[in-house]
Order: sequence, then C-alpha cells, then structure tokens
Amino acid sequence: MGDNIMGTCIYLKKSEPEVSFKSADHIIPAGIGGIRKLDYGVVSDQFNTEIFSSLELHFMRNSFISLPRQFQGPGKRGSLSPCKASKSNVHVMFKSDDKSEANLGYIKLGKPYLIPQLILKGDKQGQFAFDINDGEYQKQLKRFIDKLKDFDGQYTPIMDKDLPIGQVIIGIYDNKWFIAARESINESKIREVIFQISSWGFQINATPICASSQVISRQSLGFDINCFYRVCAKIAFNFLAYCKGPDYVLKEIFDPIRSWIVRGGENNFVNLVDISRMPPFMNQIPFPEDSHKVFITRSSSRLISLVSFYGNHFAAQSAYVIIFLRGMK
Repeated sequence: MGDNIMGTCIYLKKSEPEVSFKSADHIIPAGIGGIRKLDYGVVSDQFNTEIFSSLELHFMRNSFISLPRQFQGPGKRGSLSPCKASKSNVHVMFKSDDKSEANLGYIKLGKPYLIPQLILKGDKQGQFAFDINDGEYQKQLKRFIDKLKDFDGQYTPIMDKDLPIGQVIIGIYDNKWFIAARESINESKIREVIFQISSWGFQINATPICASSQVISRQSLGFDINCFYRVCAKIAFNFLAYCKGPDYVLKEIFDPIRSWIVRGGENNFVNLVDISRMPPFMNQIPFPEDSHKVFITRSSSRLISLVSFYGNHFAAQSAYVIIFLRGMK
C-alpha cells in the first residue's frame, strides 16, 4: 500500500486539519460482517459519519441485503453475539398453516419473535399476544396497558391487504408503537380505541398467544436502489485502495466515480448482475460459505469490480462496478 503520509481522504480529497482521521474505515461494512480495515488517514471521519453512515444503514436495513442479514447476521457493529444479532423491521407475520391468524413481530437469526401487542377484532374484544421469553403474561399485559396510557399519537402504520377486515393490531417494541390494519385508520378512531383499551374498556382474552416456529413473513422495504449502488461502489473503491494504496486512488482519473459515491446523481457505474452470468472464476476460487466477495479486474479500457454478498445464495445480490472508463497504466 502507498503511505499516504499526509493523511488525505480518498473520497473528499481533504487533509488535516480540514478533516480528521480518528477511526479506520472497514473495507466491507462491519454491519454485514466486514473485518478488515483500511489504514488510519485514508477515509475521513467527516465522510464516514456526515455523508455515508446513513447510506450504509439504509443498505443494511432496507435493501435486499437486510433479508439474508436477518438469517446470517452479524449484529450491531459486526457483533457475532446472538443477543446483538440483526433483526428485521417490525412487520405482519401469518402462521404458515393459518393465514387468518396474524401478529406483529420481527425475524432474528431466522427465527420469528412476537412483540407485545393487542389484536382487536371488533365488539370490544381483544387478544393479547407476546413472546413467552419476555416474561409472565399478566405482568406483560399490565406493562402494555400502562404504556398505552402515555400514547402520544406517534406510531408506524403497517398496511396489509391480507389482514381480516376490521382487525387492528396495536404493538410496541423498543418504545415505539406500531399499528397494523387492512387499510388506513382514521386518526380519531385510533385515539378512541386506545382510550378504551387503556381504561380497560375492552374485554381482553386471558389466553396468551406465543410465537409459532413457522410463519409467513410479510416484509416491505423502502428500498433506494441508488443507495445500494453507491455502497457497492464504495466497497469496490475501498478494496482498490487496499490493494493499490491510497495514493493510487487519489489520481484524477477516479474523480468521476469518487464524486458519484460522495454526492450521488446519475449512475454510470453500477449494475446488478444475474448470478448465473457471473464469470466462472468467481466460483472456482474456494471461499468460506456465505462469504462476501470483491474482485477487481481489467476489461478492455475499463477497470471493473464484481461485488457479491452472502456467497451468492440469495438472488440479485451481486453488483458490477465500473471503477473508471478510460485506459490507464
């Protein structure tokens, strides 16, 4: 690697004291298992925290990478501890053998978990559902009702056309409220129902529902494909800097892709690749199962990178990155 003695950010092309270098950047984001880092003084804190951290968070939580991440991990900051394992967003789950029974929950390491919730089916009848590992039923129900009394009107709506007509599910997780229904609910109706529940105006079934081991998970992703593309390009560019040194990637010829990674705009650099059309050499090199892969090669006058995630076991998760468009020695 080049020494990059002055500590120049390979993305912002700025040096100290204009930018700082208190941390070293992972070549592949730690949140999907990246371990190896670039040296200190290569990627600035300003680029990582002020510009790119929100994009990487969206990439991990809302792109199709979030689906295998729920099964394979890792968790927060790349932790392999089960208690810190990655989780899906809260969403509607149906029992695999009974679509009439729906709950709110999330997926962690491939296993479904219920959040504390009240399933309202009309006529002031309710069914309290929770995960049995979270504690005794009556205590959970009382805690749920007490928190409901402080409901401030802020919640995440979840619409699912397969929910039974008239059914409403009100759940809480991580101090955030979620309300699921077949279609949007009038705001005043929500407040009226919550007031009735919190004042014990509903008859609540005393038989708890516990999580099924097999569910149909109905997740929706607010997916920004350009965000996914830019993160793939950053992974490829970081790997190039790791292989050839930061001084190499600071050359002017890389300014177009550098600017696009930083600022976005028209994408002339990244496309998804069908796994079946990946070059044969990618499958001829032995890699650990479910590993991420980054290759860089030259094709005619182009320097290109192939980036794939989770061992190609999940469809449409390989990207073709054109790092620059003109010939270069």
